Amino acid sequence: MERYRFILAEEGHFSVVPMCRILGVSRSGYYGWRSRGESGGAQL
Repeated sequence: MERYRFILAEEGHFSVVPMCRILGVSRSGYYGWRSRGESGGAQL
């Protein structure tokens, strides 16, 4: 997901909670994605 990748890239500069709120994704969804990584199809 592009939004999750953006949050990951900017995590050092901005807080995750406001970025999730602004981008319309759940915090738990982001952290779940981060722990699982991208699926093979999403990496293409």
